[in-house]
Amino acid sequence: DGREIADGSNPLDAYLFKPQMLSQFSFNEENLVGNNAQLPLVSRAIKLEDSFEMGGMGYQSKAGSQLIYKVREENGALNIDLRRGSIRFWMKPNWSTGDMGHPFGSRVLEIGRINTQSSQSEGWWGLYMDQDRSTMYLASQAPNERQWHVHLTSDRLDFEKDQWYEIELNYGPKTVFAYGVNTPQNAQTFANSFLYINGIQRGSGPGIDPITLPGPEALAKGFAVGSQLDGALNVDATIEELTCYNFPQNIWNKVVVEDRSWAAETSLSPPMVRLSRINKVSAKGLNSVYIERRRLGEYEWRILEENYTEASWIDDDIQEGGIYEYRLRDTDFDNADFRRVTLTVGINLQPVHFRGNVILVSEAGLPQSLDLDYEQFKSDLTGDGWRLIELVAQSHNETNWLQNATEIHRIRAEARAVYERAPEYPNVMLLLGHVPVPRSGLEAFDGHENHRGAWAADSYYGSFDDDFWTDKATRLSRANPRLENRPNDKKWDPDYLPRIIEIPVGRIDFSNLHSFGGSDFLDLSDEKPWTLEVALTRQYLQKNHRYRHGLTPVEKRISYFNGLGFLPLNNGEFQAVNLASSLFGLGEANAVASRPLYENVPVMFGYHEMRASPFGIQLGWEYGRASNTYNHYTWHLNQAQNEPSILFYMMFGSWFGDWNLTDENWLRGVLATPNYGLISAYYPKFWKLQKMALGAPFAVAMLEMGDLTDNYRKAPRMLSIMGDPTLRIHPLTPPRAVTARLVNNQIALNWEGSTEEGCRYFIYRRHPAEGYQLLNDTPTEATSFVDDNPWFVEPKYMVRAMKPQSSGSGSYRNLSQAAYSNME
Repeated sequence: DGREIADGSNPLDAYLFKPQMLSQFSFNEENLVGNNAQLPLVSRAIKLEDSFEMGGMGYQSKAGSQLIYKVREENGALNIDLRRGSIRFWMKPNWSTGDMGHPFGSRVLEIGRINTQSSQSEGWWGLYMDQDRSTMYLASQAPNERQWHVHLTSDRLDFEKDQWYEIELNYGPKTVFAYGVNTPQNAQTFANSFLYINGIQRGSGPGIDPITLPGPEALAKGFAVGSQLDGALNVDATIEELTCYNFPQNIWNKVVVEDRSWAAETSLSPPMVRLSRINKVSAKGLNSVYIERRRLGEYEWRILEENYTEASWIDDDIQEGGIYEYRLRDTDFDNADFRRVTLTVGINLQPVHFRGNVILVSEAGLPQSLDLDYEQFKSDLTGDGWRLIELVAQSHNETNWLQNATEIHRIRAEARAVYERAPEYPNVMLLLGHVPVPRSGLEAFDGHENHRGAWAADSYYGSFDDDFWTDKATRLSRANPRLENRPNDKKWDPDYLPRIIEIPVGRIDFSNLHSFGGSDFLDLSDEKPWTLEVALTRQYLQKNHRYRHGLTPVEKRISYFNGLGFLPLNNGEFQAVNLASSLFGLGEANAVASRPLYENVPVMFGYHEMRASPFGIQLGWEYGRASNTYNHYTWHLNQAQNEPSILFYMMFGSWFGDWNLTDENWLRGVLATPNYGLISAYYPKFWKLQKMALGAPFAVAMLEMGDLTDNYRKAPRMLSIMGDPTLRIHPLTPPRAVTARLVNNQIALNWEGSTEEGCRYFIYRRHPAEGYQLLNDTPTEATSFVDDNPWFVEPKYMVRAMKPQSSGSGSYRNLSQAAYSNME
């Protein structure tokens, strides 16, 4: 229907939507046409006047004027969404607060007509003000009702005559938070509607209950701007830049207003970096910042600007191929890490042909059981520039800790030997299967007294400071023997990670997720735990392969939900918006305030901070949906229809961060779905992923945890990566069908090009002892290549596509996965 046309989504799934701008009315033309050629249904006694410094004209809504637009255009596209969205406009009143208006107040926006007497009505929706203009309300009324429902109240307002105000209304479905309760009636209501004036939150409310909205007859008559539909109860103000979105933007207001969201653009002729922030509060001006810069790898920052207040800034003292770090910090809060925005900016960076070592530690027997899927995974790693070092480990033994400790010591020693052979060479460790799990610590980062003790700590494998990992303390636990920590038991004391992690660690581990034995997407030969673990691992490697080869739909978007009101503002919310800007640029639909596990919005990163258990996280219950959607548990994910469309999970909640404490662990369970779920990470605020915008793998974020200077934000010991740490965010479709033929003592290569436009190609030949080596320093546009000096013993080649890639952090030359040759 029209909503799905507007959203670009599935009409069979009412909770799938595509965040986007719906309409914009700038009132710069006499015909009052919108950005998509929307003409008014009604326009009467219209007068335009010069707007403020943003330029253009404004619509004067005065007595006798009338302006109505369609709710839905003939092609089905919505101009305004009453269930979920945001509405932003500028208003210059012809009055001051306290000047008395009509006893029934005034209308800013309205659909339908409010009903107080009749038993039959079409319903109503309105944003309106009271008589003295000190309070603004959002309310609605269902058809045939006499009672209306207030969704938001903003009181004690103070408007001044002839002053411009930016007003933004954000609203979403009414939601309750069901923690320790059994029915929605006993649950706590979330604030899901917000009003901002000049970027400052001035009111909130519970959100929209869909059964309180007007019916189709009211919608068909359109929405009035600045009055009732009949022109009465006029707001008596000039209105400018009316913009409607289908998603709430309150996540942006808190961050943008305090200047936490910046992005970079680069150009080459001449080399230049432009840093920009969203100018949403231009009537008051932007906060002043210091702008500092250093080359990547340098320690000292150099101040380039002080007390800078513009929306963008240009740096032309740079070089092509350089990597620069910019720090933008408040003048008043320079000592707090969360008050600083750091961007890593690259200018046409050269392609990375060889990324480093992957120390692939597999659970004994798993490679043989995976067979061809394991070989394909190794080919994928090699084809992205990694050199493989394979190790085998015995399975974690849940009943024999000393056996685990011995195996952990051996694996770490072998990884350390790899590192020490070339300390400057990049390394990543990937644990495949139920490889023994180190444990460390005495305290509980989720605040639960009965969770104090030794938590899972994979990062120990990649940290080689033996003086740091002491084993002297005691922590007894009645809750779970795995939490107990005693002197000399090979469970370590530290609650935090050291400042330097030598090797990032990731884990692909589907042990003890028994509920997936009943899934509707696996074909299991028996009910043995090993059969299930192998099947889930195989499924993960296959979807990993599809993603790497550009076969998984990727939405350049981040969604965020904070259901923990006690978390300070330097948590995941700031990380989510800052990351969206650095990865994708400043588009407002790039970061969406949403329950990423609940509303089916396809996203690349889903940030979710909420009360939780070892095997689930709470979502809240939306009016109009079944009551069993209070929580999302691991066992819910064994049905394909319940799979969230999230590639990379960033989550915080109680218990599940200790990911090997119980069965059905949530942090690992989200990776067991058939299509999405490639990485999950605990405690979002510690993960600085901005370098992924320049082609870096997820693993790089673990190396940056020690760069924190705030002693109150030391990275806790359980932080490591669930999933494949070598994944990147810009998969490029590779070439296909590479053939190799011997012709006159030369090897002639041919291939089918990438399906993406603008690609060139690099060719690599395998050396018997040294692995693949690059044959052409300059990429070729052709889909053929001749090796005139080949190896004649088992000649093997691979071809990778290369394409320039831009992001919110600059530009680099991106490489695809490799396509391998077949000798004819």
